[in-house]
Amino acid sequence: MDQLINWCVVSGYFTIGIPSSTYNIDTLYDRDWPTFDPDDPENTGWPKEELITRINDNVHIINHLGHANYESTMRIETSDLSEFTNSQPCFIYSQSCMAGGFDQEDCIAEHLLVKTNTVAFAGIWNTRYGVGDRFLLFPKGFSQHFNRQFWDAIYGESIFDPLFSQLGPAHYDAKHDNIFRTKHGDEINRYVYYELTLFGDPQLAFKTPVENNPPYQPSNPFPAHGATDVNLDITLSWTGGDPDSGDTVTYDVYLEKNDASPDALIADDITTTSFQPSTLDFESTYYWKVVATDSYDESTTSIVWSFTTIDEPNNPPYEPSDPSPSDGATGVSIDAWLSWTGGDPDGDMVRYDVYLEIGDPSPDVLRSYNQLSTTFDPGTLQYGTTYYWMIVARDSHGATTPGDVWYFTTEEATPGTIQGYVYDYTTGDPIGGVTVSTNAGDYDQTDDSGFYSMSVDPGTYTVTAQKLYYDPVYEYGVSVSSDEVVNLDFDLPVTPRWISPVAHYDFDEMWINEELAYDGDEDTAAGCPIHDSGWSEWVWTPWLFLRLEDTTRISKVRFKAWEDGIHCDGVEMKVCDKQYHSKYSYTGFFDSMEWEVHDFTDQNIYCVYIKFKVRRLLWDVVTPDLYEFEFFQVP
Repeated sequence: MDQLINWCVVSGYFTIGIPSSTYNIDTLYDRDWPTFDPDDPENTGWPKEELITRINDNVHIINHLGHANYESTMRIETSDLSEFTNSQPCFIYSQSCMAGGFDQEDCIAEHLLVKTNTVAFAGIWNTRYGVGDRFLLFPKGFSQHFNRQFWDAIYGESIFDPLFSQLGPAHYDAKHDNIFRTKHGDEINRYVYYELTLFGDPQLAFKTPVENNPPYQPSNPFPAHGATDVNLDITLSWTGGDPDSGDTVTYDVYLEKNDASPDALIADDITTTSFQPSTLDFESTYYWKVVATDSYDESTTSIVWSFTTIDEPNNPPYEPSDPSPSDGATGVSIDAWLSWTGGDPDGDMVRYDVYLEIGDPSPDVLRSYNQLSTTFDPGTLQYGTTYYWMIVARDSHGATTPGDVWYFTTEEATPGTIQGYVYDYTTGDPIGGVTVSTNAGDYDQTDDSGFYSMSVDPGTYTVTAQKLYYDPVYEYGVSVSSDEVVNLDFDLPVTPRWISPVAHYDFDEMWINEELAYDGDEDTAAGCPIHDSGWSEWVWTPWLFLRLEDTTRISKVRFKAWEDGIHCDGVEMKVCDKQYHSKYSYTGFFDSMEWEVHDFTDQNIYCVYIKFKVRRLLWDVVTPDLYEFEFFQVP
């Protein structure tokens, strides 16, 4: 690549290259990169991020020798294009392979030129294979011949014929100078000759640098720096120009209020030395500057000037009008908001004071001060009441305008209704006999369908539903308006507790006073006299069947049992579901009058069969006693 700088006589011919006296030439060679390993050049050379940074710094020309493919060149892939932010597109000449394959799906060269707005304005790439050699002093890379002759046309032959400073003629000349290489059986040069392609406008030309002086610094501003009482229709002007005759100077004008570093562009590329801003504000300090730019894109910036506009004459706010509720309105909702029309002829910010009072045609109770909104929520009003109200408008200069006194009368109160159904939380069945009440003393009791209905005055209530053996449920903040029907249902959870059976059955009709076994009195018992047939034999009592209501489920049972002074050895139980199907059986030792508790893992238990095993110690009647029996109810 060094052969492309200044001049070169390698390979038996002389070429002019890119002049280092005109351009700041920088190189990006793998061999110079700190981590470069000659045994692994592709993975240890310079990273693509380095090239992206240099392009974003607005490099003008890139000449590339290295690998590429349809989707990648100079180690840049199509997925990297969003990383480019350069404001000045560059020219790229690459000896790499395939990057210019425009007959394929959009190639990387097309992406760099037309799929982005910044990277390159033109370039030369190979549609198929490029042939180069990065390491030999006398390269056998055939693409190098075309590369050298291209720059020779731009910076050498263009001295005698300016046409060759254009991209198209220079590209043609490079091929013309190398056409002899295709006539002597040199198939590789012939291959390179035909697939080397120019992308971009062929008439674009490289400029010949000339010595240029920047424009004069803009000066002599009008209005003068620091001027006051400036009219809003002022036209800004200044003195400009350029020391080089023939240069065209354009001006950018920046103007901003209350910012000593103005960066708001209000005029772009104007050729006159004056400009009238569209809109200025009263009593405001403006800062402005002018940037002069010549034909060679060199610029000079003025100092920042300032001026202050005239004071704004003030008019008081508009009189508040168009009240809502309308003046004299009746039947107004107790939840109504107040609103009105306001504003200011000067566009000033307007704030409002709201006066509202019951029964006073000259209201002086201030309900809201200095608010910006033209609406006001007075909260819940009283039924059947006349309110008087007035609005005072005040602008940012302190000028005030009071509105008329308006009045309205609210609606008369009529009772509302709270109604609904109460259900069992677990089963979803309606519950009768539930007391539903409010914190104001209103109440009703549900019928068999679970329905209740209460007439209440308009207001906000806490409503409670409660019944014995159920946990009470509270509903807070229930609002009822006049003549409104509020539907409110409850789901009551059962209160888990020990309860006694509601039904019993003695299959052998030997149990006596069975109801005493679940009357809640531990001093009474149900007896079952058993005649023993022999000494010390074990005897089972008949089954006793105990159950609850169909809708009540149980999770455990407990009982107390004893045999008068002798021995009660065991118990057998069968627990069943609603259909009396056995779900669980238990047979075990039992000899105490303490509570015996049994838990069930199955939660669908509704009834129990129970009997006891006893043994007498004398020839006598055996009488085991069941003192107490209870189910544990679950939701």
